[in-house]
Amino acid sequence: MDEQHELMLVKRFPTIFRDYKGSIYETCMGWGICCGNGWFQLLWKACEEVEKALDGTGIILVADQVKEKFAGLRFYYHFENVPETPPLLYWLGKRLDWVTSKMCRVGQYRLRWWLHRQRRRVFETRMEQAGSAVSRAEEKSYETCEDCGRPGKRHGGFYIFTSCESCFIKSEIYRLRESLERWKKHGC
Repeated sequence: MDEQHELMLVKRFPTIFRDYKGSIYETCMGWGICCGNGWFQLLWKACEEVEKALDGTGIILVADQVKEKFAGLRFYYHFENVPETPPLLYWLGKRLDWVTSKMCRVGQYRLRWWLHRQRRRVFETRMEQAGSAVSRAEEKSYETCEDCGRPGKRHGGFYIFTSCESCFIKSEIYRLRESLERWKKHGC
């Protein structure tokens, strides 16, 4: 991502990207945001959703690394200022998870999914909502061109990337030109 887009994200979401351009010995954000400009809107929307989910809780999501890997967006993060979960709520949530997993074994799939939805509605924490926002952006990146942001798909053999058709053609022309130049220069 070019520096202009990176700075827009950093200025709008200073707590999320607080380690931006820090020491590379302490944080991977020292390398900046390592993906194409096409995913800028995905990152912006995800950060807005994270901000909304954590608003008023005092919990902070801090980006550890944002990059492209295997044609998808990777957004690694951690939480700070996390309050301790009350033991009873924690136990109820875990117990409900256990019950729903047992129901799947006896073929009660519809009831299991209904219980799962109810558990998420009641027990989904603000941190899970923030994590879900990041996960949605990561999933959407597999169908969004990394260069221009238009709808795209995965391409490549050795190096896999997500691209729309026009950006894919541009990259292929560039690759062929480079090969031709190498052939002219070295004769191989």
